[in-house]
Amino acid sequence: MKRPDFILLVDDDQITNYLTQRLLTRLNPSATVRIANNGEEALRIIKETADVDHISPDLILLDVNMPVMNGIEFMSALTESDYRDHSRIVAVTTSSNKNDFAALRKYGIDEIILKPLTPSRMAELMAE
Repeated sequence: MKRPDFILLVDDDQITNYLTQRLLTRLNPSATVRIANNGEEALRIIKETADVDHISPDLILLDVNMPVMNGIEFMSALTESDYRDHSRIVAVTTSSNKNDFAALRKYGIDEIILKPLTPSRMAELMAE
């Protein structure tokens, strides 16, 4: 499988975003990494890139706990939209709440991993 060329990082933690973006671009220098601070921004980016550029993210790294629109609300809205395409969606969380996991799986999340994302785990995600 090819490495993701367009990655959407959805997280409200600016430090996490900075470190994750650096790691992603080091693992795949040709990748485009966009950042959304909440699910609402992520939906806007997905809609914009689909409508204007005719692309969708290859990989979405989705935080679960965020203000404005959390990861579960994002998955619900994305599932109901016309924009749930071929994106691989990985929830990244500090929570071990089984109810959150069940809700995410209900909406077709591909994988749930616990923070922090280590370089080796990120390399695995990029290779899968």
